Amino acid sequence: MSTTAKTSEKKEYPRPSLTADVVALLLDESGLRVLFIRRGNEPFKGSWALPGGFVEPGETVAQAAARELTEETGVRDVRLEELGCFSTPGRDPRGWVVTVAHLGFLPASRAGEAVGSDDAAEAAWLGLTLASDGGYRLEHAGAAVTALAFDHHAVIALAVRRLRERVAELAFALLPASFTLAEAQRAFELILGGALDSTAFRAEIARDALLREASEATPGAPRYHAVAPRIEQRWPFAEASR
Repeated sequence: MSTTAKTSEKKEYPRPSLTADVVALLLDESGLRVLFIRRGNEPFKGSWALPGGFVEPGETVAQAAARELTEETGVRDVRLEELGCFSTPGRDPRGWVVTVAHLGFLPASRAGEAVGSDDAAEAAWLGLTLASDGGYRLEHAGAAVTALAFDHHAVIALAVRRLRERVAELAFALLPASFTLAEAQRAFELILGGALDSTAFRAEIARDALLREASEATPGAPRYHAVAPRIEQRWPFAEASR
């Protein structure tokens, strides 16, 4: 065989399967909550898992994430951003499976849309409590949830880190279109895992021009809208929560 023929041959490589998962978050009166499903099929039948599934031919991972979120929970029309890729060998007992996780936010008013369907036996908003050191706790119906399917603990840990690193932007994604300063401070505190001094918080908000006052007249405390943050680094007074 000639050298030209050899170089023109297509070498076959092992190919992994590709999945997409979604970390969907909201903030309600009880605190931060993250959407999980209880798996109806093996592997990990009966375990809590993030909504997700296999990417189909002809679709992007983002399209697959949105589709799987709707198929398994009924939740649709959520803006998703890519969170990270998880490829540790053995993460899925079905074989070589790489997943791309996505992060999305919903208003608390949409919590009731989540209903388990397709291969999800149940869908539920688990409580998510963040610690000042970046750790987290999940709970359902007052009981701690310690076992998750696949490597979804690692996915949640990365989502927590993303929240903390971009708190000046993502805290407002958890709030309604207009909100009070007290509501904004609560969102920051829940993400940072501790209380913030109100005076310092308001000073930092004003310094970085993160808010503009709502034009509509409302009774009670003044309400605000978020503006795009001008800072990209970690929130400067996050250490105050430790």
